[in-house]
Amino acid sequence: MKNTPYWWTALAEKTNTEKPLPIKADVVIVGAGITGLNAALTLVKANRNVLLMDANQAGYGASTRNAGFLSKAHLHSLSTLIQKYGEDKAIPLVEEACKAFDFTQALIEREKIDCHYNPSGRIYWAYTHQQGKKLHTEHQALAKHFSRLNINANLTGSSAQSLDIHSAQYHQGLHVKDSSTLHPGLYTQGLEQRVCENGAELACNTKVKSIEKKASGFTVKTSRGDVQANQVIVATNAYVGEETPYFRQRVVPVVGQMIAIKPNDPAMLEKLLPNHIAHLDVRAMFRFWRRSPDNTHILFGSRTGFAAPNPNKAAAQLKGLLVDIFPQLAQSPVSHYWKGLLGGTMDQFPHLGCHNGIYYATGMNGHGVPMGTYLGDNIAKKLMREHDTATQFDDLSFKAAPLIKGKSWFMPLVCGAQKVAEKMEKPVS
Repeated sequence: MKNTPYWWTALAEKTNTEKPLPIKADVVIVGAGITGLNAALTLVKANRNVLLMDANQAGYGASTRNAGFLSKAHLHSLSTLIQKYGEDKAIPLVEEACKAFDFTQALIEREKIDCHYNPSGRIYWAYTHQQGKKLHTEHQALAKHFSRLNINANLTGSSAQSLDIHSAQYHQGLHVKDSSTLHPGLYTQGLEQRVCENGAELACNTKVKSIEKKASGFTVKTSRGDVQANQVIVATNAYVGEETPYFRQRVVPVVGQMIAIKPNDPAMLEKLLPNHIAHLDVRAMFRFWRRSPDNTHILFGSRTGFAAPNPNKAAAQLKGLLVDIFPQLAQSPVSHYWKGLLGGTMDQFPHLGCHNGIYYATGMNGHGVPMGTYLGDNIAKKLMREHDTATQFDDLSFKAAPLIKGKSWFMPLVCGAQKVAEKMEKPVS
């Protein structure tokens, strides 16, 4: 078993040719993931001098570790948001998610990024009657607001009856057609190539130690020397450190884990998952799975909040959850196990803006592929003071959680409570 993301097997090998850091740059971007790369792409196409920094390689974090899902959604469902905020606030917030989805699709087409983009749709699966009722409520909300959101969805029968999955686990499903999958490693690699082709400078293995505001611009102190910058964008999402204390108190890093399993019998993959639809289990400790783009593996994950210290044990735990859904995979080995960090916020929405002169887009709450793409571009346009850059996230209060300090120490308690809640759930017999 490899303890690296399955996605990395398709990526070109990185060359470690580090150039000396420039003395100054017009814009320094901290974080070379999907958000930072999209901000850089927008800026260099506007002829701005850009230096993009990352403590590791570009895309080393969640950008190449996620499931490769795209949707017109936030962490909470439309019906939940309406119940919490009312239609007048909830609908515009979901419209932003729709814009992010459409923007990402258009960018992939425009930049000709080969990343196995597939408008495959997704199915949310209900394990109990109560969860089925919630899916029914969500379906009604999506239908009511179709004219504004243009999200196509329909209720399906049980997973045992569905043509999209061969499992006896689930009571009912909600098939949302306006969702997609892609290869996140190839998408991030393609962004990196476009950014460099357009003239941005990329400084990998460059850890930022501090960002100091000066009378004119900023001094960005790094492990490889200092750089003077006229403007700075922070795009680190969950990978926050002491160099950015403002974000360290506001972004909660949550562990997500995934495995790749290659069925012993190739025909089994076709039987269990006959297409590339993304699947999500809506229980408290929800699970998600899909076929690999090359049609060889099943990729499965769970946002558990914490991971076992031993990768073999963690992989076995994840496989156990997958085998509950597909008992036929009990004898198939795990080929890859990996984990990464999701950037959560107190209100569970992304945030972007400018604090003490530093621009930022962060807190993607598990929707970093479309949101990072969309908001990376948006924050770059805000920095350039372009018109028509307003979003529904601009005026959200970015609340601090002072006890966090970049560490989700409380997540084992939360996950423990969720596991207890799951054990009390009674599946449909």
